[in-house]
Amino acid sequence: MSKNNLHRYDLYIIALLMKMKPNQVFIFDPENTLIHNADYSFVQFTSWHELMVKASLRSTESLMLVNLSREALPINLPASTFDFLFSFSKEKEVSTHYNTMIYYYFNNPDQTMRWIYPKGHSAKHLKSLYNGSGWKAKLFKLGIEVAKITNQMHRVASGHFYIYSKNNLAPFGQFHKGSSENQYAIFTGTPGETRKAVIALGNKKEVLSFCKYPIQEGAIASLFNEEVMLAKLKNMNFRHSMIPKVSRIGMGINVSNLAIPKTRNVKKLEDVHIHALVEWMDKTASEDQLSKLPVWGEMNQRLISLANKKSLHPELKINALVATAQLNMRSIDPEKKVALSLCHGDFTPWNMLMGNKKIHVYDWEMGRPAMPMCYDLFHFIFQKGILIERKSATAILEEISELKKHVLIQQVIDQYRLDFDALLRFYLLEISTYYSLRFMDQERLHTQAYWLVETWTKALVLLPKSQNVEIPKLG
Repeated sequence: MSKNNLHRYDLYIIALLMKMKPNQVFIFDPENTLIHNADYSFVQFTSWHELMVKASLRSTESLMLVNLSREALPINLPASTFDFLFSFSKEKEVSTHYNTMIYYYFNNPDQTMRWIYPKGHSAKHLKSLYNGSGWKAKLFKLGIEVAKITNQMHRVASGHFYIYSKNNLAPFGQFHKGSSENQYAIFTGTPGETRKAVIALGNKKEVLSFCKYPIQEGAIASLFNEEVMLAKLKNMNFRHSMIPKVSRIGMGINVSNLAIPKTRNVKKLEDVHIHALVEWMDKTASEDQLSKLPVWGEMNQRLISLANKKSLHPELKINALVATAQLNMRSIDPEKKVALSLCHGDFTPWNMLMGNKKIHVYDWEMGRPAMPMCYDLFHFIFQKGILIERKSATAILEEISELKKHVLIQQVIDQYRLDFDALLRFYLLEISTYYSLRFMDQERLHTQAYWLVETWTKALVLLPKSQNVEIPKLG
């Protein structure tokens, strides 16, 4: 890289995760390479002399210096000048006053940082943060392993940086009781209102757990929900599924690693998935009127917001979704009692691993103790069909129709007197209104968002309606 293009938001995330809490940040950026994609109170300088003059006038507040120059800073900085130094220079700065750590980083396509990896740490931790079984995932993991063995990580990484601190730099070491063998790697999180970082923690031999730390305020509630859900499930002793253990770590949570030896990624729904879901239903079954569930009020409010709010993306065709969703709502009797059970909320191939006759299920942030039955079953089929197999709404609904014939599903339908089509309608209304409202406000959307909205809309159109409901035609 000829320049150290740094996104301002990356700087904020790194300072947050490394437990740096400066009151003021000075940025030495002689080539104006800082990308202003977030509004944080940083003071930017192109002149080193001007920066040092300002630093000499500092009060007692904590001060951090960010060096975006390719060259190491020209002097041996006195420890009294800066509390933290974060440098992108080619060579290490010369100073006897600071503890130092070197990090490699790997960028997203938009050049924001995705993964951060401390030099010298085990490659297992970095690889554990790439959850995928396709050829890209395998190629990435192989590349990381080879680079680690041959000491060529600098060739596969997007770049590196140095962090200098007056204090002993052992980020996340407190989670491991101060062990000198602490190893970790960092995923900076998926952009959005619930953005959280994930830190793979362990020792040289294995990844022991994952710390989830909120970056955006919206992540605080979702992580708290996951903590509550996992605490409720810890004594359930499921035969067909394994659930992680959880503990509170400050603002975040620490969950145990379920990727034990001989686990594997599975993209298709297998009998073990159905056994696990049926067991969840049987162990947590209850019944109530739909109108008394919080999700019913939430869904109605989202539909009102979707109808009245202007989308940043007209091509998303939210109006078509709203029209068919409103018609489908008329086919639901909210006063009728429905069978409820435990719901993961994001039961997908990328949130689980296949073990020995068990599925290992993680990421319970969207979990609920009681939702209309079969929600997770429908979610797996739709998400897999849309995002992995690129199936049409018609093909996905045909797959669900065939799945209904499965002996275990038939037993559940008979035992709990389920209206399978009504449960499917509820799922589609809930999932489509939840995500569409989020998509409307996002500045940039992935192509998958358009796939999802289009397929949900067509599926809702294809569902049978009450006789007095007019079915809209898609143009």
